[in-house]
Amino acid sequence: MVMKYVRGEKEALDLRRDKESLEKKLREATKEVDRQALRGNQLAQEKGRLQQLHDAKEGEASRTSRELDKLKEEINSQLIKAKWAQNKLKSEADAHKESEEIKSNELDAKLKETKGQLEKHRQEHTDQQEVHRVKAQELDDLKRKYKESMDELDTLRTKVSLT
Repeated sequence: MVMKYVRGEKEALDLRRDKESLEKKLREATKEVDRQALRGNQLAQEKGRLQQLHDAKEGEASRTSRELDKLKEEINSQLIKAKWAQNKLKSEADAHKESEEIKSNELDAKLKETKGQLEKHRQEHTDQQEVHRVKAQELDDLKRKYKESMDELDTLRTKVSLT
């Protein structure tokens, strides 16, 4: 009986020790569960923060992409305007050049015509001067002949009156 009692006590001690050991393991497991729950909460908060950060970055990337598309459209629009202005300027320059060439050709023709008229007038003037010189010479010859004739007439009159 004492043996039974000692065995019972030993079993009770073993059971108490096992119980304490299990309670200690339970407390440690509970602490570990609490730590893991806290870590889970922290990870969930970190995930939420990272998700917000990701959403913000995604929104910023989307806005930047839209802004980039607008800038590309603006650049294309400006390129089209620049090409249009360049073509317009080229056509105006070509038209101006053509107009200037026409004016230049007209002025060249007018200059040639004016030079021709000037040369014609010079020739006419030279011809008139020559005619004038010849006529002046003829006049001088006629005046001289007239004077000679008058002198001869006077001489003849004098002779006739003396006779």
